[in-house]
Amino acid sequence: MGYLFEIKNSLNRNKFEKIHGYSLKVLEETGMKFMNKVILESLKSRGAKIDWAGQIVYFPKRLGENMLSDYRKEIRSGKIQKMLNGGVSFSYKTNSKIFCKFGAAAPNIFDWDIQKKRRATETDLINSIRIGEAIPEIGMVGCPIYIDEISGRKIEPDFIPIISAMFLSKNTRKLGNSEVNNEKQLKYLIEMGVILKGSLKKFREDPCFITAKESISPLVLDNNACEVLISLAKNGLPAIMIPMPIMGASVPINVSGSMIVCNAEILATMTAIRSIYPDATVGGGSITSLMDMRSGKIKFDTVNATKVDLALAQMYDEFYGLDYGYGIYCSDAKFLGPEIIYERMMKLIGALFLRKFNYVIGLFDQGMIYSHELAIVEIDIIKSLHQMISDIDIGDLDVSFDTIKM
Repeated sequence: MGYLFEIKNSLNRNKFEKIHGYSLKVLEETGMKFMNKVILESLKSRGAKIDWAGQIVYFPKRLGENMLSDYRKEIRSGKIQKMLNGGVSFSYKTNSKIFCKFGAAAPNIFDWDIQKKRRATETDLINSIRIGEAIPEIGMVGCPIYIDEISGRKIEPDFIPIISAMFLSKNTRKLGNSEVNNEKQLKYLIEMGVILKGSLKKFREDPCFITAKESISPLVLDNNACEVLISLAKNGLPAIMIPMPIMGASVPINVSGSMIVCNAEILATMTAIRSIYPDATVGGGSITSLMDMRSGKIKFDTVNATKVDLALAQMYDEFYGLDYGYGIYCSDAKFLGPEIIYERMMKLIGALFLRKFNYVIGLFDQGMIYSHELAIVEIDIIKSLHQMISDIDIGDLDVSFDTIKM
């Protein structure tokens, strides 16, 4: 099975080299803002030029090139770039097995009985996790819905990821992920992970409850995101940066321009983290959207936004030799219906072409609503797509011929 862009003959190594070159040029001439003193000082010691007032780092080309060269050598020597995120599809080593993931942290659930969305409850979260545990095609339960109260009591925002991880621990043996909003949360998430896995070593080898941080596009990483990524790397866990560029707003409207900015943000962050912890597991992904000039709202399910994520995923695989999170995410549709099937099919087929068989499912209304029913429909679509691309078993031709003669 080939990649989408091989079939379309849209991108080749020469084009990847140009995107890479312009990404490094952006970092050298425009720079990226890191709102964190530790990162600024570390990059300065590596030879980067720092605008201290603006907190902007200007990267010499060699910094990014050296980081990539060293990291690729580690990957080729056996380092596993294992990454989790509820919103994107990394190349979890599934071979051809379907390994679906529930989407991440929707505040609402679709209630089939009343045919309406409503605020998710503690019971909804537990049931969602248990459904994920029961369905064979779900490899990563994630944390499909976001709850902000238990037994009628409001939960402080800083405790929500910890509470979600607790419910995951109690109700599934499968992988889960939980947002890490600050360093303090990470301490408790690691403690739970160690209990589940049996040791810190095993937890680091097969992490759970860990997700990514995003930039403030274009080319800004705030202090909180920096601190979380540094803390993840310090604890031997994957430090993953997933920009959410908006075409026509935070990045250029065209595919190549969006790719350059997005790639620059990821390379800069990977370089920054490894300047502090040279052996850190780092990586990136993207969830691209488009600014609709008529409505003033963003849309994830457009062809060009999907192309940005697809092309970058292919570039990281073929050109960098690294994994990359493909922004499969959710449907823009507000209601369950034909529009969702069309939009999800486009993203699911993209993941199929990229051989990323850990599909993110169950979300619509731009990630604001989770639906068990949609997740099950998406699994059926995925199974049909896999059957379509599987080898054709011609069976016993003699029996077939005899049947035709009858």
